[in-house]
Parts: sequence; structure tokens; C-alpha cells
Amino acid sequence: MGEIRDINFKEIVSVQVFLLEGFSYMLPQYYTIPKVAYFCAAFLIYIVGFFYSQLACEFFKIYFNAENVTDVLSDSFLFLTHLVQTTKLGYMYYYRKRLWDLIESLNQPAFRPVSLAQRDTLGRYIGMAKFISYKFQILCLLTCMFWTFYPFTLEELMLPLDSWYPFNTTYNPNFGIAYFHTSVGSWLNGTSNIAADTLFAGLIMAACAQLEILRDTLTNLRDYAKARLGGLGENSGKSGGIPAILMDEMSALLVDCVNHHRCILNFVREFQLIFSYAILAQFVVSVIIICTTMYNLTLIPFGSMQSISLIIYQYCILLEIFLWCYFGNEVMIQSNLLCDAAYKCDWTDCSPTFKKHLLYFMTRSQMEMNIYAGSFFTLSLTTFVKIVKSSWSYFAVLISMNK
Repeated sequence: MGEIRDINFKEIVSVQVFLLEGFSYMLPQYYTIPKVAYFCAAFLIYIVGFFYSQLACEFFKIYFNAENVTDVLSDSFLFLTHLVQTTKLGYMYYYRKRLWDLIESLNQPAFRPVSLAQRDTLGRYIGMAKFISYKFQILCLLTCMFWTFYPFTLEELMLPLDSWYPFNTTYNPNFGIAYFHTSVGSWLNGTSNIAADTLFAGLIMAACAQLEILRDTLTNLRDYAKARLGGLGENSGKSGGIPAILMDEMSALLVDCVNHHRCILNFVREFQLIFSYAILAQFVVSVIIICTTMYNLTLIPFGSMQSISLIIYQYCILLEIFLWCYFGNEVMIQSNLLCDAAYKCDWTDCSPTFKKHLLYFMTRSQMEMNIYAGSFFTLSLTTFVKIVKSSWSYFAVLISMNK
């Protein structure tokens, strides 16, 4: 099998954790004086100074325009995004220790690869997770840049996003303060929100990766057992059967597979306990956000800077929930393939005890591994299609009401 160098599987969420810690969306793992001091300062600047204050400005803007349906719909898509962001923030604060334990568990012994091919598989998932995170951050930056510079294309300068402020923003320095708060706040809030969303996706991808390497271990159980023995056990035993030393190694490796499967199940259960209802909130709100964003696109000229920013924003929302649903669907598929992988492990000449243990594992692995949003929806492609269909239905109702 060759020498297998250690791999830091926590790298699959390293970008997201760095950003969330930096913007105080995650409590420190250890309460040291420097970390607590930084967290308190960052919390006041980012969470209070930009996030909650911008959420309040958006709320009062909607409140004072409550009689105008068009204005409410135009202002609600970003307010709803930030509203559900408070849910994610709350769960990450409330489950601080469990979240850090979940991240640390990515490097537990059961999750280590047993071959170079498996190491490459984990490396591929890490690369994919980082690419997704960087791509989202670039799209967020582009969207916020369009919002920031859009007012300069108008005859009369205005704020990038409609927000209410407790002072007159029609002249400086009030306008400059509001402009800075809106522009920088939209980018900071978008960056941290995307970091949270890609953290969820990264952890689901981690479960997919572990199921894939477990399936590989089961399929090639005999080959990996021989590789562990370093060439011993190649010769047949008595009466042409499998050598006892190889049989013992295969049994030990099967026990490792059972433990690996149990650890994956625990990982998925812990993920659900921490994030299940935050994902449910995002699913419910996403239906409204997708609907209102499409409605807003019908009110502005196509091809304008404002329309381009909304299209990118809509793309990010759709891609975000698609990633959760796609990799949640992959978890189901990979778990369903475990039974077949175990059947292919070249067991025909193994001992009755090994066959019995293998059968127990195959029976247990037939139980589908699902990730749920709340206790209502599975993270699957079917759920994604339902969300898009629901959004389109509400959009059609809005259009018909405003004709």
C-alpha cells in the first residue's frame, strides 16, 4: 500500500472556521484571556456594530413601509437572510462545546485512511470543500461590490441598500456614515453567513468522504489485510483454506470497519443535533427569499448593475441549499452501498464466525442513513426540487396579484 502520511481532515472546514472565529460567529474553543478579549472586541464590532444594527435598520425600514407591498417585498429578501442568520449564530453559540468536539472528531483514529487511495479520496474532498468556500466568498464580494457601486450610476446618490436610520441621511457626514455602515455591513454579514453555510456543507461532505473510504475498505478487505501482514498469509492454509493469520487479520479489520461505521453514525447524529433546526429555518426562509428575489428582478431593467447583483445573490441562495441537499443525498447513496461493498469482500472461504459477523454488519448497514432538517425534511435532491417548486408557485401568485 505504500507509506501513508498523516492527513489533517479538519482542513475540510478550516477556511470556514477561520472566518467564523475571526468574525466572532464561533465562541473560542478554549477560554484563554487573549482569545476572550479578542472575541469580546470582535463581537462588539462585527455582531453588534454591523450585524444586529443592520438587521434593526432593515426591520424598521419594512415596518415604516408596511402599507406598501412592493416596498416590503423589495426590502425583505436581505432582512430574511439576516433573520435566519441569527438562528445559525444562536445554535453555534449554544452548542459551542459540541461543535468544537464535532470538528475535532474529524481527526479521530477511526477516520484515518488505510491506503494511499483513501488518503487521496480525503484530499479530494478537502480540495472540493475549499474550492466551494472560496467560490462562495468571491460571489459574495461581487454581489456586495455591485450593491456598493450601483448608487454611483444614478443621477441622485442614494444608499446601496434601502435601510432606515435614526438620522437624516440626505447630507454629509450622515450620508457617509450610513453608506459605510450599509456597504461594509453587507459584505461582513454576507461573508460570515456564507462561512456558516459552507461549514454545514463541509461537515456533510466529511460524512460522505468517510462513507466512501469505508466502502473501499470493505470491498478490499482481504487485500488490506494482506498488506497489513506484509506478505504473510499469502499461502493457503490446511485443505486449501484461508491461512489462520490472514483470517485473524481480516476479522480485526472487519471490527475496525464496524467501529468506523459506528463513528460515522455518531458524527451524523451529532451534526443533526447541532444544526438540524438551523437548516430547517434556512429551508423555510429560502422559499420566501427565492420568491421575493425573482419578484424584485421583474421590477428592474434586465442587465442593469442592480439586476446582475440580484442574479448573483439568487444563484448563491440556490447553490447553498443545493449543496446541502446534494451531499445529504450522497450520504444516503453511500450508506446504501455499504451492504454491497461488504458482500464483495471475498468472504467465500472465510471462517463461519467471520461470515456471521459480516452478515450482522450487512444487516445493520441496510438501515438508511439520512440527514434531516428538523424532523420534517431529509437533505436530498427531492427536497431541493420541492423548495424550488414552492418558490416558483408563490412567485406566480405574487405576479398574478400585481397585474
